[in-house]
Amino acid sequence: MKKIFLIIALLVTYTFAKPAPKMGCILAQQGKVVVNWTVYGKDKLGHEGNSTKVEFIPIRKEGTNFHNILVGSAIKADFQGKPLLAEFLHIQSKKRIARGPRHGIIIFDIILNGVSKDVPMVYFYEKGDMKMKGHINLKDFKLSDKDTYTELAFNLQIHSVVCTVK
Repeated sequence: MKKIFLIIALLVTYTFAKPAPKMGCILAQQGKVVVNWTVYGKDKLGHEGNSTKVEFIPIRKEGTNFHNILVGSAIKADFQGKPLLAEFLHIQSKKRIARGPRHGIIIFDIILNGVSKDVPMVYFYEKGDMKMKGHINLKDFKLSDKDTYTELAFNLQIHSVVCTVK
C-alpha cells in the first residue's frame, strides 16, 4: 500500500512540476565604443588619432554569445575626416588557454572613402572589454598614393550577466 501511494505521489509531482530554469549568460553591448588608429609613414613613427563621433548599431540588444550580438552589427565613425562604416561579417573564437582571455578573429566589411574591403582583425575579450585590432592600407581606400599602413582598433564594452534564460 505504501508503495502504491508513493508511486501515485511521484506521478502527481512529476506531472505538475515545472522544469528547473536553465542558467546562462546574456551579453549586451553597454558603454563606450572607441575607434582609434595609428598611421605609420616613411619616418616609421606612428601618428595616432581617434574618432570623435562613434555609433554602435546593434543587430540585437542582447544575446547568449558574441555571434548573436555582433554579426550583422555595425560601427559608424569618422576616420581622418571621412565617414567609416565597419560591419561585423564573421567571428571565429579560438580555444582559450587556461583562464586567459577569450580571443579570436573578426572579419569586418569596412567601407571608407567609397571603397569596401573585408578586413580581418584579432580580438581579445577580458573583464567586459572587447578589443579588436587590424591593419589597413590607406592606398586600398584611395586615401594615399603610397603604401601607408594603419593599425585600426575598435574597443567595445560588452557586459555579461548570469541570469535565468527562458
